[in-house]
Amino acid sequence: MALTIVGFLGFGPLSHGVSRNLRAVVEKLREMGIVVDYTEVRLPLLDVEEFEPFALIDGREVYVPSVAVEPEKLVDYLLAAGIVGLSPLPVPPVAV
Repeated sequence: MALTIVGFLGFGPLSHGVSRNLRAVVEKLREMGIVVDYTEVRLPLLDVEEFEPFALIDGREVYVPSVAVEPEKLVDYLLAAGIVGLSPLPVPPVAV
């Protein structure tokens, strides 16, 4: 199983937090034996005022929190949401 993750980030604390969480998830997935192709795309936009960071996992837009979370719990969320793995549950929206 190969997985493509692209993080779209701006500049500010939200993008920093999302980047940190995505990198931790990528590391955890690789430890689980899942091949991951990870790319970060920096956009010339400020967080909140102009932009909210997000991720695409195999072409699906995915919510990734900007606050520090345990990578294991975020991986569990991705597995349960069917983004990585088997379950066909719906994916929550990125922005409310």
